[in-house]
Amino acid sequence: MQLVWKIILVAALIDIAIVYWSLSVDDEIASQWALWEQKRRDISDYPMQFDLSLLENPKIHLPIRPINDQNVSFLMQPKVQIDNVSFTALILIKSAPQNAHNRSTLRETWFQDLRKFNCRAYFLLGLSAHYEQELVAQEAHRYNDIIQANFHDHYRSLTKKLISGLTWQKRLSFNYLIITDDDYFVNVKNLAHYLQIIGPKEDFISGNLIAEAKPDRDPES
Repeated sequence: MQLVWKIILVAALIDIAIVYWSLSVDDEIASQWALWEQKRRDISDYPMQFDLSLLENPKIHLPIRPINDQNVSFLMQPKVQIDNVSFTALILIKSAPQNAHNRSTLRETWFQDLRKFNCRAYFLLGLSAHYEQELVAQEAHRYNDIIQANFHDHYRSLTKKLISGLTWQKRLSFNYLIITDDDYFVNVKNLAHYLQIIGPKEDFISGNLIAEAKPDRDPES
């Protein structure tokens, strides 16, 4: 009987410790959120009339690992000369290790116009099967246009793929960054003409807006 009471007492103490830890974490998060809100109000009283970068606070501690960890490591990177070289546009193309045919098609078509209009394009990849990895290594050595980051390549890893590209591009100098996929055809001439018309801009984003789009809630989609 004494053993049963000891077990109940230990369980109760564990529950109390868990509740105390949870309340401490909640208090810390609430405190950090209050500071963030005060910071937002100090910047501007009107929404969207302030620099969003001022709201970044990487020092907020959370008891969980971030989903989109930005500690990116690269397995393969193009050898790019960056001394005093500035491109009109840097084009990062999301691809997959098994899409060698798509990459080959792009190199044989619109890639031919890149240098004519002072643009550069590189493929973003993750890791895949061993035999595909060997082929990717050969392809990267031959064409010098593959950026491969150290994460499993999957449709659900698109965010990591994009973050790897945004991390890698910091070493280059260019006017515009363009993100696309390996099944898209880019008319480089029209693109260069469009960028020339709009001229140099800061805090600029352009794309195709799909108005009034609704989510596809079919579980089989």
